[in-house]
Amino acid sequence: MGTRSILRAAWVVLLCCAQSDLGRAADGAAKGVRSKQPSGANLDACAKGLRECDLSRLSAAEIQELSATFKRKNFSNCNAGLTPCDPAALTPAEAAAVVEMYKKRNFDACSVGRPECDPLALSTKEAATVAEGRRQRNLSRCLDGAPSCDPTNLDAKGAGAVRAARKKRNFDKCMTGSSSCDPADLEPKEAAVVLNAARRRNLESCLTNSSTCDPTNLDAPGLATVQSNARQRNLDRCLTGGGICDLSKLTDAEKAAVSDKAHQRNLSSCIRGSAQCDPSELNGPEMTAVIESQRQRSPSKASK
Repeated sequence: MGTRSILRAAWVVLLCCAQSDLGRAADGAAKGVRSKQPSGANLDACAKGLRECDLSRLSAAEIQELSATFKRKNFSNCNAGLTPCDPAALTPAEAAAVVEMYKKRNFDACSVGRPECDPLALSTKEAATVAEGRRQRNLSRCLDGAPSCDPTNLDAKGAGAVRAARKKRNFDKCMTGSSSCDPADLEPKEAAVVLNAARRRNLESCLTNSSTCDPTNLDAPGLATVQSNARQRNLDRCLTGGGICDLSKLTDAEKAAVSDKAHQRNLSSCIRGSAQCDPSELNGPEMTAVIESQRQRSPSKASK
């Protein structure tokens, strides 16, 4: 190892420890004593840049060892693109290795579009590879409909694929009734399919009595099915005594069935002693049965 390299390493360590040396000197002047520590511990402190480092106690061999440590750390930092890095302290072989490693890191960064990419540091072949990767990433974004798509960076084939993908997304939106559907971008056959899908959705809404039902958009068979379904729902409400029952929409047979069901519910309420009981609707045998039921409940109430 040359004398200049040794002096360079010692100077770097001296700069790192200058502040601590000044503080230690001030302490020594005040106290009249000087810190003593084993030589190996002092070398370790200097290698780590600690304030306990005392350069004046290093031997020539220790300075050489410190220089070698500095050079290893410096090369490692430079090779990894970290600081501190002193390019002037590198050997020609190390400098070449650091440059190659930088080129590799830069190429990797440019290949995935990272902001630290330096396109001017790329070779002609690398620049072509990076440009193709950039075009492919842009094509992928455009195919997905991403807002970061740059349509000006598409070739004719890519632009055609992007148009087809956009039309497919629009068709899918129209098929589901999305508000972002653009009917003007549909082909005639697609528009017909979308119209049929809209009619099916409307029919389903009407069959489930949804507020989105548009009865004016039903064809004759669909309207008949919806009306039949509505009549059945009304009959079910009338039979169960729940919801709003419209007797005017029932046939005579259905009205009779509803009346019978209501009579049976009233009889059951009376037998249970429910407040919903209407005794005036009971016939003689039913009244007898209700009274007997009350008698059977009375002993149990008295015994409690």
